[in-house]
Amino acid sequence: MSDNSHKIAPATRVILCGLVFAAAQSISAALVQALGMRMLATPAGTSPAQLAWTALLASPLLPLALAPLAARLPGALLTRTLRLALFTYVSFGLNTMIEARIFTTLVQPGAFAGMCVFYILPCAALALAVAAAFPARDVQRGPLPERPPAAWAARLVLAWLAFPVIYLLFGAMVAPIVLPAYEQQAAGLVLPPMQVILPTQLLRSLLYLGSALPILLGWAGGWKRLALRLGWTFWVLTGLYGMLTGLWMPVSLRLAHSLEIGADSFVYAFVLAWALRAPSKRAAP
Repeated sequence: MSDNSHKIAPATRVILCGLVFAAAQSISAALVQALGMRMLATPAGTSPAQLAWTALLASPLLPLALAPLAARLPGALLTRTLRLALFTYVSFGLNTMIEARIFTTLVQPGAFAGMCVFYILPCAALALAVAAAFPARDVQRGPLPERPPAAWAARLVLAWLAFPVIYLLFGAMVAPIVLPAYEQQAAGLVLPPMQVILPTQLLRSLLYLGSALPILLGWAGGWKRLALRLGWTFWVLTGLYGMLTGLWMPVSLRLAHSLEIGADSFVYAFVLAWALRAPSKRAAP
């Protein structure tokens, strides 16, 4: 998209970016198959055509999630694209596949690697489209708070440990609703033991933090605004889009998980933004 993209209505830009993502998905699926790699198994009783149409209709939701972040990320187009692409790939692709690997039977042998390759092109294309369509005009990166190295280290550790705690807390709240589906192994769902869940969430948290750091460090604006926008983006990338397009799962489970992921996304984003961008007390005077 050209420098005149800002003259196009925001809704039109969102739809165009969604179409770019959908087209990149189709191309990537063909490439993965041509490489002889496996992808996710189609759940029993679901129509591939219906899944494809649902994904197409939901595709504008992804640029709608990334646009608020892109609009406050200053820098060259390539730099902004790389930041958004890394964040999108880890949150939407890699972390989703890690979660699917332990909570479902859909990730057959070899499919994890195939899906990790599959997500590269759609996430990169989406990031480039959003970065071009929603430029950060007249904004400059805000300075980082002044803190001693020990304080920064403590806040990074807090940011790493926060996600598993938040994940388990909100997960426990919806457990009475969703556990029966996992225990009955409905729609390919399985319930792994806690000794699998906890290390997995610690790993996912490290990946989330690493991919979000370029955005957190390059942000132009207040930390509370960052928390809200980052929370919205996390919610869409890690849960809302997947629950809308996961037609094979029970409706009650999809609704409960959507609300759960929304809650922990905003709380986790608040912790990240506070830990890394909130002004230090030393700078208050």
